[in-house]
Amino acid sequence: MMPVESRLEFHQVFLDELLAVERFLGRFQPSRGRDFTRAVFDFAYSVVATVPEGFPRYEHPLSPELSLRRAVFKRKYALLYRLEGAELTFLYFYPTRRDISSVVLLV
Repeated sequence: MMPVESRLEFHQVFLDELLAVERFLGRFQPSRGRDFTRAVFDFAYSVVATVPEGFPRYEHPLSPELSLRRAVFKRKYALLYRLEGAELTFLYFYPTRRDISSVVLLV
């Protein structure tokens, strides 16, 4: 796999879920939440965007027609994204222990 230059887009649902985690982690120390969010974006830009096909395919039960991939961040969180050419669209961010089979992914 060759690294490619990618264009990244983040859906509002992805950002909302990430913000919820940031608020939770930053309840007592706001910098902890901000640092987490910064680390997620660094991961998306410097790891996922560099080799987007390096992460496994993911078939969502409610949207099997979507060509999704799932990148795991720090073993506790996952980023679902769609890869179309050189464009990455991040659709959903969630803790890996959460069952997202009933979540409707907006495309």
